[in-house]
Amino acid sequence: MKKRKFVSLLLVGTLVAGMATVTGCGSSDGKSSSKNGKTELELFSTKAENKEVVQQLVDNSMNLMKM
Repeated sequence: MKKRKFVSLLLVGTLVAGMATVTGCGSSDGKSSSKNGKTELELFSTKAENKEVVQQLVDNSMNLMKM
């Protein structure tokens, strides 16, 4: 069980690191893309079977950020 949590946190960390490397891919007018103080992230995956797993990872990371 602890190993599974560790693996999921490692995957979330990998996703966050990946998103941090592409932060320059935004609008060219220099305005912030956040709305009402919230930043929207979009993840693209070509594998439909990953949808539930990725959503669970996102939900888990959101719960960790609320702590």
